[in-house]
Amino acid sequence: MNNELQRRVVGYARVSTREQDLTSQVERIQKYITDTRMIPAIEGAIFQEKFTGTSSQRPERIKILKLAEQKKIDLIICTKLDRWGRSLKDLIETLNFLESNNVSMIFLDQNIDLRTPMGRMLFQILGAVAEFERNLIVERTQEGKMRAMLHGTKSGRPMHGPLKQLPEKAIIQRYKDGASIKTLAAEYKVAPNTIKKRLVMRGVKIRSWKA
Repeated sequence: MNNELQRRVVGYARVSTREQDLTSQVERIQKYITDTRMIPAIEGAIFQEKFTGTSSQRPERIKILKLAEQKKIDLIICTKLDRWGRSLKDLIETLNFLESNNVSMIFLDQNIDLRTPMGRMLFQILGAVAEFERNLIVERTQEGKMRAMLHGTKSGRPMHGPLKQLPEKAIIQRYKDGASIKTLAAEYKVAPNTIKKRLVMRGVKIRSWKA
């Protein structure tokens, strides 16, 4: 018998609110299963739920993942990528999990079949995009820390308006001439830590915390 016909398949349909209708998704998935003569893995093989895409409480999808782990399914049919994944990160993680259990997916609207070379290439592209997003988050976090150092705050937001309004050169020169951090902070109406951080960032040696 053709291996295609032996595939144990389930479908997954989701809408974001209880007012929305699942009928269209379910009918399309059912038609695909019927037209390709695939074998439903279980009775009532199309899992349906009404949860927002960002919700982690999606019990029907969890059931499918458990079936995959138990080696009871080979293929999942879904209409769109965003019907399955909560985010790009979630999509990559769940597809990796399914692949590790020899389960593939088909997304009808995007004509994506992860069993094919084109589908696998797309999966690799999605993984690269996810890695790019992670790198951006790291970069933004580092930039936030740098701003925090410059502003003397944990959030990176200026405590008393934009820090660039402070006359840096004048502050550095006055500090070198003997003015204390506390005096400069009071004069420019900022926290002492703000003055200290700016001096440190400009390579000025600090005499002591309060000096």
